[in-house]
Amino acid sequence: MMEDDFFVCGVPRKEKTKYFKGPDEKEYKIRYETEENGNKAIRIESEDGTKTAFVINGKMEDFFDDADHIKFLGKSKYAYRIKSDGKVAYKVNKKIFGWFEYIENFHFLKNSHLFFVSENEQLACVINGTEYGPYEYVESIVFGQKGNWAFAALKECIPDYGQRGKWAIIKNSEEIFEINDAYISNLSFINSDGPARVNCRLDFNI
Repeated sequence: MMEDDFFVCGVPRKEKTKYFKGPDEKEYKIRYETEENGNKAIRIESEDGTKTAFVINGKMEDFFDDADHIKFLGKSKYAYRIKSDGKVAYKVNKKIFGWFEYIENFHFLKNSHLFFVSENEQLACVINGTEYGPYEYVESIVFGQKGNWAFAALKECIPDYGQRGKWAIIKNSEEIFEINDAYISNLSFINSDGPARVNCRLDFNI
């Protein structure tokens, strides 16, 4: 271990620098370590300090311009955000979903994962690797039983009226409802023994 200088209340201190020895026998500086649901992740940096990677349960992943925001689901599934050449993506286990200008609101559920992406000032929703959109705006993503999902999307915006315009509800890859000159929010699934039904709120004066 080496020592790095850092300051506490203006007074220099010494802190031990930890390293991870990779399968190539090289030692990589550890940025931080975290544990979740019985899993351990170590974030390391490349030899020149320009890239980062994760070591997940002892196995070293590939380096990217940046790797962060790791999430675990049980012992077999994990996901984290990666950056390369100014674009971002999510790596879910060994598969990469991307690349996009911007990613936000990543959700990791038992049978599904989703996130919103920004491209050319519009939003799209990526669910289990399939991209829906782009739209002017995306609202109220919900998940029901048996893998059902739905969200509301603003397809066309009325100029000078904010988020009012042509809205639609997309459920399980299909557009099931469309309305003009309104705003859709507060989606939820109605519990029933039959086909999954979606409830929503409609506003006409916003």
